[in-house]
Amino acid sequence: MSGTNAGTGQPLAFRCAKCRIERPYRPGASGIRWGPSSGINVKLTGRTRPKGRVSALGPRMDRIAREYRCLDCGHVGWSHHYDLVRIAG
Repeated sequence: MSGTNAGTGQPLAFRCAKCRIERPYRPGASGIRWGPSSGINVKLTGRTRPKGRVSALGPRMDRIAREYRCLDCGHVGWSHHYDLVRIAG
């Protein structure tokens, strides 16, 4: 359903929130140094916190939020994305 914004709200693959907003990937843009892999290089800090409303879990969300530090831009943030579960592995 194109144009209805009827998605899950979570991107398919995890990407740092700051990189996703400030460094969008634009194929063919001249002079761009950020590619589709910017924002996926993260290191987990080890801090976790539980998700508040468990009934609102999406298909790519975990019940535990994990704190991460982006190795591309230095941003520290929290995410429920399931890719961080694999990184914590």
